[in-house]
This record gives sequence, C-alpha cells and structure tokens, in this order.
Amino acid sequence: MSYNYLPLDRKWLSFQQVKNLLDFDQLVSITFDAHERILKCRNYLEHKTPGATQTTLDLRKEQLTYNEVKGSPALYKEVPADVVKLMLMLKIKSLSFGYSGVRIEIVKHLLEMYNHGLLPVIFMQSQPSNKLSLSPQHQFGLAVAGITDLSSVEAQQQSATTMQGLNWHELEPDIREYLALSSGTQFITAFALYALKKAEQLIDISNLIAALSFDAAGCNSMLLHEQLQGLSKHPGQVKTAALLRTYLGDRGDLAGSAQDISGDANFAAIPVVHGAVRETFDHVLKVLLEEINSVSEAVAVFPDEDLILSAVDGGKEEPLLLALQSLSLAIEKLAVASQGRTNILMALMQHTEHPGTTAISNHNHPPSTSKSMYPDDEGGVFVSRLLDVMEHCFKLVATELIAAVDNLDRKGLQPTSTILNAAYSDFKTVVAKHDTKLIEQVYQVAAGHFVSTYKPGRTGD
Repeated sequence: MSYNYLPLDRKWLSFQQVKNLLDFDQLVSITFDAHERILKCRNYLEHKTPGATQTTLDLRKEQLTYNEVKGSPALYKEVPADVVKLMLMLKIKSLSFGYSGVRIEIVKHLLEMYNHGLLPVIFMQSQPSNKLSLSPQHQFGLAVAGITDLSSVEAQQQSATTMQGLNWHELEPDIREYLALSSGTQFITAFALYALKKAEQLIDISNLIAALSFDAAGCNSMLLHEQLQGLSKHPGQVKTAALLRTYLGDRGDLAGSAQDISGDANFAAIPVVHGAVRETFDHVLKVLLEEINSVSEAVAVFPDEDLILSAVDGGKEEPLLLALQSLSLAIEKLAVASQGRTNILMALMQHTEHPGTTAISNHNHPPSTSKSMYPDDEGGVFVSRLLDVMEHCFKLVATELIAAVDNLDRKGLQPTSTILNAAYSDFKTVVAKHDTKLIEQVYQVAAGHFVSTYKPGRTGD
C-alpha cells in the first residue's frame, strides 16, 4: 500500500497520523479487516430487520432548510475545508469499526468524496444569536444523499461532471444509514483536531521565543538550573525548563546586574506557566484521541451478540468540551505571560528608535475575543473560543519576537546558542523577503508568519 494513503480501521489513530494527513495531503482508505467487518454487520442487519434497510427517506424538508441556510450568507458561514476533510476521515474511521450497519457502498462513497477532493459544503452560525435548525453533523448526513453542495478543494466550486462520474445520486441511504451518517461527534472532534494542530505550534513557538527573550533580557540562567527545577513534581515544568536550557545552550551563570533585573520574576515563571499549558494540552489531546478512536453513532449493531442497541445521543461531547475549555484558559495564561515579557523588553529599550518599535506599539493591543461564534448544540462555541484566544496569543508572541530581536539589535549582539541564532537569522531572512517601505508593517507580517510556521531547529522557513 502506498505511503500516501492513511489506512483506516479499528486500530488506534494517532495525532501524528492526523497531522501527516493534512500536511502531506494524504488520501484515505480502509483495510481488509474494516471491509469485512462492515460487510458482516450489514448482512446481519439485512436479515434481522429487512424492512428498515429497504426504507428510503423523504428529505425534502431538510433540503429546503439547507437551501435557506445556504441563501443566508450574512447569518451563516462555511465550515473550513480542513475541518470538513477531517469530518469525512473521522466518519470513515468510525464506520470502519463495523458497528453501524451501513452498506460498504456508503463507505466507498465517502472515500471517493475525500480522495477526489469533493467536500460537502457545511454551514455553521456566524453569530451566536442565529439559530441553526440543521446542525453541521446533520448537514454532513445529507451529503451522501446529494442534498448538500459539493466543493472541490482546489477549485472551490461544484464539479457536476465528477459527481456524475462517481454515480453520486445513485446512493440513497436508508433510514439506519442516514442515522449513522448524521449522528456522532465528528464535527466537534474534527474542529478540535484542527484547533489542537494550531495549539501545538503555538506552544512550541512560545517556548522558543521565550528563550530568545530570556537571552535578549540578559536573565540569569541559574533560574533554569536543573537542581532548582527538579524540586517540582510537575512534569511539564521540569520538561519545559530542560527545553529552555537546550535552547539557551551553555551560556553559564550571567552574574552581576542580570540578577537585579526587575522582570526576572516574569522570566523565572516561564517553566511553570509554559509547563502547565503543555500539561493541559496533553490532557486535552488524550481526551480527543480517546473520542476519535471511539464509536459515537446513535445506533450500534453487534452481529456476534445478536444485538441492536441505541446509544444515548446527548452528552457525548462533554468530556471533550470540558477539556477544550481548560485549554482555552491555559492559552490565555500563555498570552498574559508573553505580554509581560514584552513589556519588560520594551522598557529595556526605551528612548531607542528601532524598526520594530512602531510595530510593537501597534501590535500589542489585544483584539477582542468573541466567546461564541458557532452553534452551542454542536460544541463549536468552545472551539471558537479556543481559536480566538490562540489567534490573540499568536499575535502577542509575534510581538514578543519583535521586542527580543530589537533588544539584541540595540545591543549589537546575537543569540548565545546555535538554535536561537538560527531562529534569529531565519526571522531576519523572512523580514528581508518583504519588499515594502512600511518597515513596521514588514515586522508585523514577518513575525506573524514566523510564529505560525517556524519549527525550532529547522532553518529556511
């Protein structure tokens, strides 16, 4: 099997596999085991309840509702394409367990949708007050019946020719199949995976920029001493301190005035705050992985046990929603810590004019963070809040980067370690690529791009 395919079945799906799926634009498939389990479950269901598997649905009311939503762009907005892709993949993953009773043709149809880049156009609320009568998960269920629009990832337009070639409208899900497609937690888990991929980058780059600020401010490296940090039993703190020591390299104990810097407390708190954020992230990721590796459809079929059971439809999202809320609070703490270090760095270079000074002034005003943009009944409000907070934090970390670089430039110094010097040089390269006379705008754009894409230890970004 090609490495460009992600095989889906009941085996554990890891976060790294999900990231690879998006980063390398992989296709998806199901394994032989998944194929046989789906067939076995469907054959059992057709013999056990033949009437249900032969009952088609009248979805005209749902189609009218979808068209109303589609015709109200001021009230509703499209779900990002990457989230819809993840929804498709996660639904295929869930159906591959072989408990849903859907036909294998339905699963193959979903595979064709994903692999041909034809994604359902799914809508969410653009404002919390706008009631969405057809949830994103239910809209997803309508896609196989040909009711929702389909968009090409590349062209972002309907491809009627491709749809016809794939026999798009020949698949009419029966009542049980529609229930399997329109139920589950794929919307919230897809959005959460989308958010956590960004959160991981934010946490990683925050650690790197914090180390650069630590260096630029001339802080005492003894604050990060292994013996001192080892007194903590919080693994996040211990690991973060060790990471900062790696980033800073063998710089020794900077004695003298460095010990008298008023901002030392802000820098001393880096392992504690950043470590706590990392532990929170790890917990949320654990909860999320448990959910995407579970079966969450409303009806479960057990052929070997001769059982057809209905699951409780409400409350399935609660473990993940509570975890996401905690991560949102943790990222807020990360933002506050970054802004505190930026304020110290700005104070150190007062009365000094540098290209980034104006950028810092313009960039340091926190944007408003909307607490609710997406439908509460789908849990999107929590993900929306998290994405808003992360966007704000990315901007503050970018501002901290500008302040740290300006401090080093003012002193005529470069970072003391190979890793930090590489990051410093790469940022300068990013700045140089922007051809504009508005130098403060250059710094803002370059810093924003840098913090959202740069990977520590990798050059040339």
